Amino acid sequence: MNKTKTCPQCLTVVEEELNLERLTSLCTICGTRSVSIEIIERYFEVPSWRRVFKKGHGLIKSRKQACGKKPCHLRALNLNTDQGEVEIDICYPCGQVWFDHHELEIAAKENRTGFDQKIPPALLEELKNIQVVDGTAVPQHTVFRFSSTDFQVKLLHRAFQRLGWRMVLAFFGLPVEQQNRLRGTPWLTYGLTALVTVVSLFCFYAAPDLAVVLGYVPATPLRWAGLPIFTSFLVHADYGHLLGNLYMFYIFGDNVEDQLGAQFLGLILAGTVLGVLFHHVTTHSPEIPLVGASTGISAVVTFYALAFPRAQFNLLLGFILWVRIPVFFYVLFWVGLQVVGALTVSDEMVATSFGGHLGGALAGLLFWFAHRWSRKRG
Repeated sequence: MNKTKTCPQCLTVVEEELNLERLTSLCTICGTRSVSIEIIERYFEVPSWRRVFKKGHGLIKSRKQACGKKPCHLRALNLNTDQGEVEIDICYPCGQVWFDHHELEIAAKENRTGFDQKIPPALLEELKNIQVVDGTAVPQHTVFRFSSTDFQVKLLHRAFQRLGWRMVLAFFGLPVEQQNRLRGTPWLTYGLTALVTVVSLFCFYAAPDLAVVLGYVPATPLRWAGLPIFTSFLVHADYGHLLGNLYMFYIFGDNVEDQLGAQFLGLILAGTVLGVLFHHVTTHSPEIPLVGASTGISAVVTFYALAFPRAQFNLLLGFILWVRIPVFFYVLFWVGLQVVGALTVSDEMVATSFGGHLGGALAGLLFWFAHRWSRKRG
């Protein structure tokens, strides 16, 4: 039975257990490899290995267990070889040694031990495509290069064993994020989520008419000096509207904030303003208020898809098939639906602002280009 490990480099669950004689698991996202300590001791003769494992030998025997979907508790140690110094990461609790991209090859040359002969061709191709900048592997979920391994279709019962309670989200038609590493706590995402929740619930229970006041009405665009352009982000029409937006904001917003920092607020403001502008131009019912955070969230979703195009998302199709695809194609399909909706569906038929979503998506696209340009200059 295959076991899962969580890659400590990119926090991706390594679902494929290779079960080779030497190489035990491989993360095709960032090229990180995991080898058991027993195998290292059997095939490697570097004296420094002996000292490294001797320190944690008792801990290995007493606590050996699979970390599984939880990231390993790593201890970084330097290993001297003829090929140079290699920094290895050891997880004593589960008895695994993690190598970053190319580090395993350097250690293997020390003993003339080959580790790539039996790796499946598709995985070898993935490793060859990994880009290395300043000695560090570029996470593959940030690269616009797709392969057949990015797409996967399973029967529902097989996926349920791995995803557990998250499967419930898929039954409501929501995408389930595979995993995407965070470097810090997304305080802005949490704060905005709390603010939107408080304001929306206050409108639901205490002041139902306040949503109309805070919403943007295209017929009176300069009401309150244009303040409803921004306050419309905070209020929602009903519980389904609120929960759907907050979920999308949560799974996309934390990683975007992690990359942008304080500029994350600028992205949301740009998406909200441009979304309201597009809604103003495309609506056929200017007297109906526009409410909801989806204009700003559309910008966040689009930026996410461009910044992490190969990040994996799971979808439930027909309550039978569990499909895993790169987020870029998921968002591309979503944008296509917004275009079709904007061209064919009137405001009287649905309560969705397709124009507002497209305006927010355009803001996310422009913000991503500006972010890339500023990083290249810096």
